[in-house]
Amino acid sequence: MIEMVPLLPRLYIGSFPKSGTHLAIRITAHLAQQQKPKHWLGSFSSNSWKNEWIDFEDYIKPVIYGQPAGTWMMGHMGYKPEIHDAFNQMATSVLFVYRDLRDVAVSQTYHIENPDDQKYKHAGKAEFMALPDHQARLQAVIQGLGEWPGIFDRWPLYAPWLDCPDVLPVKFEHMVSEPRTVAQSVINYVAQRTLGESLPVVLQQNYIDAVEKAVELMVEKEGVSFRAGRIGDWEFEFADDTKALFKKCAGPWMEVLDYE
Repeated sequence: MIEMVPLLPRLYIGSFPKSGTHLAIRITAHLAQQQKPKHWLGSFSSNSWKNEWIDFEDYIKPVIYGQPAGTWMMGHMGYKPEIHDAFNQMATSVLFVYRDLRDVAVSQTYHIENPDDQKYKHAGKAEFMALPDHQARLQAVIQGLGEWPGIFDRWPLYAPWLDCPDVLPVKFEHMVSEPRTVAQSVINYVAQRTLGESLPVVLQQNYIDAVEKAVELMVEKEGVSFRAGRIGDWEFEFADDTKALFKKCAGPWMEVLDYE
């Protein structure tokens, strides 16, 4: 009989702001515990609404190296080789959540317009709210406003995570439409990353089966809220001039991300 070894992964759920990070937690919550007292780790100032990097050596690196086994963290982490290397040194399972950037623009705009400054933090709300209407704010989110960079000034700092073979890309739209398939891919990735290929296949499969069952029960119990994400809202939000502006700013990115 093969002795069961505890599955104690280190998990980091990263995303570009407003891409569905909290939806991914519904899967990973069955794999590890939230790191306490702090579970948030990002790489940019101003709640990741700017491109100013936070110091790696003094802030980011110690948190990555200090993460206990069996816990998860989340945040908006831009890509740098030294950040990637630190995660690899700790064998951290890194998920990168991404989404149609048109829907991201809509979600970011509503974040800015929300009057709740505790849950929806953004230091530039007053500047955006001084614009004449929702459409003007949406366009400002896309192209930038004053000291606040636009989506395509910020997105390229995150995009390299998608090219890392040891990072699992997770598409928001797939989490909504195919939650079990995504859950299985996450479980397979985490089990292999944490346990290693040297352990017996049957042992890995025991873990995969056990956690997969837990995820299935979670989806069945909370299916409505799990699928609460909205896809394609941009079609109802973008005026014609906003569509033209987005296309101009996006360049080839929508084709690269397979959203065209």
